[in-house]
Amino acid sequence: MNNRLFIIITSSIALFLGIILILLNIYLKEPQVNEQNTTEQPKPTTVENPPKITLPTSNTKDDLPQPTFTGVNPDQQISKEEEETIEQIRMLRNNTPLETAQFKIEYNFDRLKFIVTLKEPKNETELAFYEWLNMNYPKINKSEFILK
Repeated sequence: MNNRLFIIITSSIALFLGIILILLNIYLKEPQVNEQNTTEQPKPTTVENPPKITLPTSNTKDDLPQPTFTGVNPDQQISKEEEETIEQIRMLRNNTPLETAQFKIEYNFDRLKFIVTLKEPKNETELAFYEWLNMNYPKINKSEFILK
């Protein structure tokens, strides 16, 4: 029994020391340096005269092919009120997500609508939202908003 115990303990110690030696060899091994010839100096590059590129200067608007239809109606005029409404929608969209004590506004690009999440009590916060909207963005139609 003593011989068997001695052999097990000795084998365990030898195995443990072997593992330690392998790990030390891996971690303490110096990295291999890739020896290259470092005595060679870089050579200067030479630039030959590049070919000259000349751009045509005679092109005028008449030389270019004109599209037959661009999708825009040249007779269509946008009113000043429509421009102001579009500008207010753009400004609010750029400021979203916007959160106040009563509501939170996010813009949904899939629906092209503003999503307003009202906080409790919803009947009071809805009134607060519409007051805020009329004070800050009076040109935006209420149909641009989806209340939750």
